[in-house]
Amino acid sequence: MDDLRCVADAQFAWGVNRVVWHGKPFSTGKDPRRFYASVHLGDGGKLQDDLKSFNGYLEPVSDYLSRGETYSRLAVYFPLEDQWMKDRLPKELRKPSSNFYWELQEVHMEEELLKYRPLWFSQAWFKELEYEKPFLRYKNRSFEAFLVDSEWMLLDSLKALARLRRQGAPVIFKRWPKEPGMNKHEEFQNLINEMQQQEQATLTDVRPILESEQPLDFWCRKDGEDYYLFIAHPKMRNLRYPLEYGYSEKVQALRVEARFYAKKGVLSLVLDFQEKRSLVVRIGWREALGSEGRLQVL
Repeated sequence: MDDLRCVADAQFAWGVNRVVWHGKPFSTGKDPRRFYASVHLGDGGKLQDDLKSFNGYLEPVSDYLSRGETYSRLAVYFPLEDQWMKDRLPKELRKPSSNFYWELQEVHMEEELLKYRPLWFSQAWFKELEYEKPFLRYKNRSFEAFLVDSEWMLLDSLKALARLRRQGAPVIFKRWPKEPGMNKHEEFQNLINEMQQQEQATLTDVRPILESEQPLDFWCRKDGEDYYLFIAHPKMRNLRYPLEYGYSEKVQALRVEARFYAKKGVLSLVLDFQEKRSLVVRIGWREALGSEGRLQVL
């Protein structure tokens, strides 16, 4: 059960806030039409004695991660065109659930971005993305910057980003994209040339949310003046299927010093991870307290 907790915590730290039980189907080479479920939740199963307590853990964490709104300071362009331009995954990355890059199971955030709790942003949402100095706003969300790190990009996406750059929006290109496909548009290169002449913001202009020397996966929700942070144990990072049986034994007690950045100031945190455990932290930050915060480990 502790192995399953590692899997759940790793997903909570990336924004999943509901867990549904089901079997993992697999088939045999002799009879591929017949499949088996490798997780048995019925009477007599090895998980039977722990299910009540484990579900009792999943329920309150899901509640904390459903309060208020997801809090992020950085939007990142989802590199869909890059995945379209690639083909089959190398053998070491193939799984029963994916064989090609365009199945989108191998898209990862860069480590240096994690402290901003970045959110992927798709081209379909550009029509509702506006710049209201100093923030980019999408519906009820606001971002301090929009980062693009893609090798390829469709013309419509580039046009939308060029529109925001003309308004002075902090749209940051780590590299200048190319236009995919056989049909090229002269306008594409003209827009690149235009933006290359403009002053560009940098990531150093954006405040992180949670920063530490030890890389951390976390998710942040803001509910009024309260922030809820789910912080996965560092040993629960980068888990892959199939997970080694008994992996949770590697998740030992660990202390990490970190800094939480809110609108009114910076709060130093000492994160004491227990063996096989992650953390849920509530931080209260009231206008009347200025830079003073209230910290509660839940």
